[in-house]
Amino acid sequence: MQCLIIEDDNYKSEHLQNILQEYFDLSVEIKTAYKSGLIEALKPKYDFILLDMSMLTFDISSQEKGGRPRHFAGKEIMLQMKRRNVLTPVIIITQFENFGEDTEKINLIDLTKQLKDIGYQGYKKTIFYNMTKNEWQDELIETICSIQGDKK
Repeated sequence: MQCLIIEDDNYKSEHLQNILQEYFDLSVEIKTAYKSGLIEALKPKYDFILLDMSMLTFDISSQEKGGRPRHFAGKEIMLQMKRRNVLTPVIIITQFENFGEDTEKINLIDLTKQLKDIGYQGYKKTIFYNMTKNEWQDELIETICSIQGDKK
């Protein structure tokens, strides 16, 4: 099984990778920005994608500062996947309860409704990541197990 994690927080992506490898026999690819994540997400080689919502446009390097923050990068990636008919299952996993700024500001509950309304067949669930609690881990494992069951 192959998993793509698109996450800009190194601690969170390592935590996710450790949990996945504890429960599942899989290989993990990690991308840390919108652009590199989108390019990888459009490849139909993954069994599922764990996708953060907010991230920078570009990978940070000695020459690149990351570009502008994208508050809805995960949503934008899902929209591109839908447009290109890439049906890889996607689990949004975020540690924020509010997104955007000013007139675009939205809470996690309303954002989840928007994600469902996109009509992307690959969208499975939005999970609120909280490093001090474990409930989200059970939810993640359950969701991945249901994805595996769908593929049988």
